[in-house]
Amino acid sequence: MDCVSPILDVVTRLWDCTANRAVYICDLQDNLNSLRDLKLELENISKDVETKADVAEQQQYSARTNQVKGWLLSVQLKLKEVDDILQKGEEEIQQKCLGSCCPRHCCTSYRLGKQVIKKIDAVKELINKGHFDVVADKNLTRVMYTPQLRFLCVMECESLEEIIACEFGSSEIEEDVEIFSNLKAVYFRDVPKLKSICRRAMPFSSLRDIIVLDCPSLTKLPFTAETAKSIKGIGGDRHWWDNLEWEDEAMKHSFTSKFQQISVPLPPT
Repeated sequence: MDCVSPILDVVTRLWDCTANRAVYICDLQDNLNSLRDLKLELENISKDVETKADVAEQQQYSARTNQVKGWLLSVQLKLKEVDDILQKGEEEIQQKCLGSCCPRHCCTSYRLGKQVIKKIDAVKELINKGHFDVVADKNLTRVMYTPQLRFLCVMECESLEEIIACEFGSSEIEEDVEIFSNLKAVYFRDVPKLKSICRRAMPFSSLRDIIVLDCPSLTKLPFTAETAKSIKGIGGDRHWWDNLEWEDEAMKHSFTSKFQQISVPLPPT
């Protein structure tokens, strides 16, 4: 009796293991159908997100968020993986013999069935993550590549938080000398959420005048020492100017003489 129990335990474990593997094989067709349906659902959601992002970029001077861009890229890669495994699955189904539960190569079918389950879980996860409250950040990034732009005026825009999107790094700015190359005047008024013109300092070598009124969230100007040589005037109210943040006292000193207090919101001419 003492010998029988261990043997029964081993047999039970082997049976459970075999039964679990058999599920992957016997349910392969149903799981492939489920994966195909989920793929279609993911494709439709992806198209909706892409359309919303395109509309936002075209109509609202926005750029799709990094989260949306990353998700769309993940979807693209995952759909390719799903197509590959669906093709392998169909080939495996065609090779089955003696009914639906007896493939010619059980080990191959088991591994494939396991991969299908993993892909189902991965697609479900992407579907769950594909519901975005915001698909694009409001900014004016596109205008920086307009070499003929001479005057930039932004007024009464309650939702705008950024002019140039933060993902534009210094290396890109250094490589492209056409960015704002002819911009001579900037006028911002009543843009309460505007926090940043550009996250990186830029020379603005042609800039002559900038006026900022009723933009309390804008606490830093993205200027360099080179900008101080070309700019003639910085207009705004005294409270805004006194609360600006600078890299150091030397930078602040180089622009202090340029400041002119303005109380009447008239754009520069």
